Amino acid sequence: MTSPFVLQRFRRTNKDKRLKPFNFVIVGIGHRPDPSTKEPIIPIMAYTKNLDIVSFSPFTDYKTGKEYKDNTRFYWKPFSEFLFGYMDHNDNKYDGNIGELKRKYIDIGDIEHIGKESNNLEETEVIGVSDNDYVIYDNKCEQKITDVIQKLTPKRAKQMGISKRNLRYLKMKVREGKKIVLKRKTLKKLMKA
Repeated sequence: MTSPFVLQRFRRTNKDKRLKPFNFVIVGIGHRPDPSTKEPIIPIMAYTKNLDIVSFSPFTDYKTGKEYKDNTRFYWKPFSEFLFGYMDHNDNKYDGNIGELKRKYIDIGDIEHIGKESNNLEETEVIGVSDNDYVIYDNKCEQKITDVIQKLTPKRAKQMGISKRNLRYLKMKVREGKKIVLKRKTLKKLMKA
């Protein structure tokens, strides 16, 4: 809990004020789905040194804020499942199943740049990655953004919520042919234009 932003994500689950800034929490891995939402239940609870009681203690679902007090062990993923999952997973990098395997031949069709937003890194390490944590730039998207920036007037940029300074910066990057790295908010504004 190293920033107010991370603490805010736990506001739903922190009604009794057990979690405070710079506190530790215990977060489980989504193992059983919630019958109503079909989303995995992610157990979260205040940190305790006695780890033997964690799977038997009441917890809160990180996504919904719903509290679970009965049969809580059912929702925590056992370590044995991690091990068996690791041993049974398919290795898609190789052709074949038995003996010495050869690497698969890869034919590249198109390139997509997937950038992780640096301000979300801390929380994605703890809670997992969601679709909102990635910005995807493919070749077609880059060209569209470049075209929009070139045609964008200061008046239209102001209506979209893009400052003159930011517009000048973006136009300079386009003129120089340099790669444009955008924040998610700016990218959404430009994609709507």
